[in-house]
Amino acid sequence: MIAQRAECHPEAWKALLLDYLRLEAPSFSSCYRRLLRLADINDWSPIPPERSLRRRLNQELPMVAQLQARVAGARILRRPRGERS
Repeated sequence: MIAQRAECHPEAWKALLLDYLRLEAPSFSSCYRRLLRLADINDWSPIPPERSLRRRLNQELPMVAQLQARVAGARILRRPRGERS
């Protein structure tokens, strides 16, 4: 049996990912609380419970990829201006 994924407003999901995968490495719970405030301001609905979104993140983006996203952000910020990869 395959569990159904909780529906989440697409812009809310993007906002959560951008917040969570940034270099400063905030906790998922703090990102979720910020998401709830943004969702209220922007009328984003539905927003699933925190635990559901955490499961979705871990299913769609394995922990190694989550860490790589944060490290890549750090490398980009340390690169001298004008240098290309």
